[in-house]
Amino acid sequence: MDMKPEKHLVLSRFFLNLFGFDDFNKLREKLKDTQEGYDSTGRSYFVDVLIGLKSEWEDALLGYDEAIREYVEKLRRNRRQPNFNLKYFQYLAVLFSEIFLDRYYNVEKFNSENRTKINPFTEEDLKKLASKHLTFLCRKVKLNF
Repeated sequence: MDMKPEKHLVLSRFFLNLFGFDDFNKLREKLKDTQEGYDSTGRSYFVDVLIGLKSEWEDALLGYDEAIREYVEKLRRNRRQPNFNLKYFQYLAVLFSEIFLDRYYNVEKFNSENRTKINPFTEEDLKKLASKHLTFLCRKVKLNF
């Protein structure tokens, strides 16, 4: 059984609208020339740009950024690549996943904040959503697999 399209579309729009955009290319323009990696305090350069777009989210964004940095550090160790960093679109995919999972566990709050009615996702829905989200991001940056 396919996931209903409205579940996929509302999430894509939700993530873009979080930062004041209606088009992924506009968000991409803000991040594409941002330096990859982390400053001396452990903050990603991407999070500084995003805080500039959504300053009232600073605490939450810094929390997500710290979690992402921990993932990157694990990837560095497991790949034995000490200089590995995420590209902006990879960072966004992980950030959007973090935000989604944070809100997923409170669907009622999500529905209320976004004036919508989404039923909780099934495990199968989540697998399909993750695949579609990655495909969407890759197409937007002209990558194909």
